[in-house]
Formats: sequence, C-alpha cells, structure tokens
Amino acid sequence: MKTEKKKSPSDYPMFAFRISASEKKHLSTLIDKAVKLSNKNLEEGDRAVRKNDITTKALELGLNQIIKKLER
Repeated sequence: MKTEKKKSPSDYPMFAFRISASEKKHLSTLIDKAVKLSNKNLEEGDRAVRKNDITTKALELGLNQIIKKLER
C-alpha cells in the first residue's frame, strides 16, 4: 500500500497583502480570540480550528457582505 506524501507549506499557494503594523496587531488579536473560542469546547478526536481556517472564513463572509451591500 502506498503512503501519501505529507504536504508541506510549499504545496499551498500564498495569499498576501500589506497592512500597517497596528492593523496587523489588531487583526492578529481578533483572529487569536476567534481561534481560542472555536477550540474552546473541542471533543476528543475533533480537528482543531486553525488561524488559516478563521482568516479564510472571515474574508469570505466579509467580502460577501460587502458585495451584497454594493450590489444594492
């Protein structure tokens, strides 16, 4: 049986943008809080929520709201 190669960070494309240090600090604080709350009541065997999960979901939700508002 062939084992799957474990993925490394270089297997995933990068999405990046530039913000000020204070914006980064603020967003990191919000993301950390959301991750902590998301993982607060994990059952054994549940997959932990990662910062990347929170960040991509937040971008998707926020951008969808912005698009809906602008399409009015």
